[in-house]
Formats: sequence, C-alpha cells, structure tokens
Amino acid sequence: MSNEGTPKPGRRVLPDDAAKLVESLRAKLVGKIDTSMATNVPLACRLMGAQTPGLSLDDRLTGEMEVYLYFENLNEVRQSTIANLEAYLSTKEPWEDYDICVFDDRFKWFIGVTHNDAIIAIGIDYLVGD
Repeated sequence: MSNEGTPKPGRRVLPDDAAKLVESLRAKLVGKIDTSMATNVPLACRLMGAQTPGLSLDDRLTGEMEVYLYFENLNEVRQSTIANLEAYLSTKEPWEDYDICVFDDRFKWFIGVTHNDAIIAIGIDYLVGD
C-alpha cells in the first residue's frame, strides 16, 4: 500500500477513451438505474438489480475475464480482470469506500460495487452460454 491507498486494479484507461466509455455506460444504463435517487448518488448505488451483501462476485465471472471498472468518485476508468478486482476488494482499506461500476466491453451486464460493500448486478444471466 502507498500513501495513495491500495493500488487500484488493472491499468488506467486514457482520459479520452474513458470519457467515451462512461458516456456509453450512462446511455446503456437508461432504464436500469433508480431515477428516484438524487443524481449525485453514484451509478453503482442506483443500479436496479439483484443486491447481495458482502463483496462476493457472481461465480459466472471467471478470474481472467476482462472488465472495465468505473471509479465514479475518482472519475477514472480502469481495465482489469475479475481476479484483480477481487484481490483489490479483499485487500483495500475500510476507508477506501469507492463506488465502482463493473461492466463488459459489450455493455451486456453491469455490477455495482458500493461503498457499503454491497454488490448490485444487472444482466449477469447473459453470461450463461456466452
């Protein structure tokens, strides 16, 4: 761990590419987020999906699966693997309470990892037979 906290998983996506990914993410989440919540509440917390307490990701997400991670409160997108994300979630400090949107490159499914250590999933059923 450094002065900046636990190293974030994967590699940082360049700002221009990250902006395009976030724009696409927001467009794909229309109708999948709770619009009754304030717009300053992070996307990961507003996902309308199945919620599970604790930081246990779905078994259908294999370790080497490539994903994007949107750390909304940092305005940062990273490209990583599920295994690296899981390692980060298990080693981060309690005060590192980021809200993270996890999604695939086709925007078929989304996972919100909230600062409350809850997991909210949408579209994971797409992984069956994928």
